[in-house]
Amino acid sequence: MKLLSLLGFTLTLFLTGCAQTSTKPTIESKYDPYSEVKMVSVGSFEIAPGLKWDISKGTSEGETSYLVYFQRNGAYDSPGSKWKFLKHHHLYFLADGKSLDAGPGTHEGDVNSTSSGYPYITESMSYVVSKGFIKRLGEASNLSGRVGNQEFDVTDEQLEILKTFIRKHL
Repeated sequence: MKLLSLLGFTLTLFLTGCAQTSTKPTIESKYDPYSEVKMVSVGSFEIAPGLKWDISKGTSEGETSYLVYFQRNGAYDSPGSKWKFLKHHHLYFLADGKSLDAGPGTHEGDVNSTSSGYPYITESMSYVVSKGFIKRLGEASNLSGRVGNQEFDVTDEQLEILKTFIRKHL
């Protein structure tokens, strides 16, 4: 449980620095000497403006955890301060037409404001999954998903980097 808490905190710090621009997904390794957590992440996979997801593998004291993490910056997708995933954030994937249920996960959110005082919402959802779950995602030739009511497709480029992550780090 300590690893999950530390992994979530470390992942939040890692993703806080990510820009909200569309970029090619990458694989990154980080080590936090304070919490002694080694993390390898793949992503971010942009779904829509302001909405992206990552997969991370965290290891500490010989214990390994796997997370699927979504981050939404409402400043990019909706006027005002509207919650999009507060009540509905269950995550499903379709891997070659077969449903994979990641569950309801954990939701965190905050109301922020721009420098001019305009309010917007940030939301993050994290899902603890098994190594096998991640492998099944990477074995698919066609992958799509739904978080809450937001459906998305994983592009060929995104799927290829996910498969590389699995080959090298799982």
